[in-house]
Amino acid sequence: MMIKVKKVFPYIGLFLFFILALQFFYQYYALDTYSNYGFSYGIIKGEIPYNDFNLVVPLVGPFIYATLLFINHSTFTFFLEQAIILTIMSYFIFKTLGRNKAYLFLICLLMPPLVSAIYPGYNFLLILFFILLLYLETNNKSDKLIGLLLGIIILTKQSVGFFLLIPSVIYFFKKRNKLIIRLKYFLIPLVIFFLYLVFTKSLFNFFNMTILGMIDFSKKNTNIDYPYLIIILSLLIINVIKIIKTKDITYTYLLMTSSLLIPIIDRYHCSLYIILFIYVLLLNKKSDFKYKITTLNFLIIISFVSIGTLFVTILYPKNVEFHHYHNFPFIPLTTNYKEKIDELNEFTKNKEIIYLIFSNEINIMLPCMNEEKINYYTLLNNGNHGYKGTQMLLKRLQKEKDKYIVMDNVTKRDKFSQSMFELADYVKQNYRKIKSIGIFDIYYKK
Repeated sequence: MMIKVKKVFPYIGLFLFFILALQFFYQYYALDTYSNYGFSYGIIKGEIPYNDFNLVVPLVGPFIYATLLFINHSTFTFFLEQAIILTIMSYFIFKTLGRNKAYLFLICLLMPPLVSAIYPGYNFLLILFFILLLYLETNNKSDKLIGLLLGIIILTKQSVGFFLLIPSVIYFFKKRNKLIIRLKYFLIPLVIFFLYLVFTKSLFNFFNMTILGMIDFSKKNTNIDYPYLIIILSLLIINVIKIIKTKDITYTYLLMTSSLLIPIIDRYHCSLYIILFIYVLLLNKKSDFKYKITTLNFLIIISFVSIGTLFVTILYPKNVEFHHYHNFPFIPLTTNYKEKIDELNEFTKNKEIIYLIFSNEINIMLPCMNEEKINYYTLLNNGNHGYKGTQMLLKRLQKEKDKYIVMDNVTKRDKFSQSMFELADYVKQNYRKIKSIGIFDIYYKK
């Protein structure tokens, strides 16, 4: 009995830590978390992805994260589900790396800025599925399972999923039976998803947003963070050398994940590849470390780092506190910003509202905290609305009548911003501004 308790204890400790980490310690690194929450929230509200709101990836991620939101729509439930998934992922990390290397990997994962990868979304799921894939490959598990998983990965993020199929073709081209089995089971999730798109009449919109929209996305969202580019190029060279020397499929899979960096080479996307690089390096390190990392040592180290991060990023800055809203408990905001959101909510009560706020987090929060549905205006990023999506959204906006437009009064426009500022220009030229509340301007047109 004691042996079983000792085996379970690390996972209980990790689960509790993950909840605190996601909800409090690392909120500064949440990035696209609330956008990803919004997609799952929309599904729970009965909306059809691609038809009722825009989305540039297939639906594995949004459907997985919608599972517990049936209980309630709170982001705490969203984080609770993520803590469960992180704990499951930790189990496979321990299975593949062993205790010492697993704890070392988790310490790396939970260090800023890499820690942004633990927040829920399709990019995190790629890390989870990558670890599962290497677990299946290195333990010679069923080709059926590997094929199914590869199909699920391509329905998580289509570009990366396509590249991760390539190693199977290269390594098993001469072993036709294995390759055919993998390809057969790879197609099963795709067929199911195709039938879903047909049934919901969203096939064209899916194709437009996830395939054709990438043309606009690549043109308008290219961003290169040069210090990180140097790091990535160095790691890619090591990656290629490892493939040449070892012919190991795990390094080839790793190389394929570098497609995560197309077309945005920034801190966040580079962190994803760095995490996977560390994992594969540890996976292929044959000898264990002499120094034993206990569960208690791990929790002490990571608690020190996480509490320090919380203090530096949220508690130390003046006037930043955790505030509570419906569906958004414990969200860090300045006191002034919180007051303006309260005033805005009071003004917009019982009015027909279109939110055109170029901070995606707030644009998601405002409708969701009022239990309203999301729509095509909720995520205002270039390349997220299909081919020539900006023109399409402008035409949609021109048809809107008797609605209030809530927009942030952005003056500085970063050349690397993904935002559709053309919509802001249209509203300013064609609507009448009736009120300002902090950074929010309210417009109206009959």
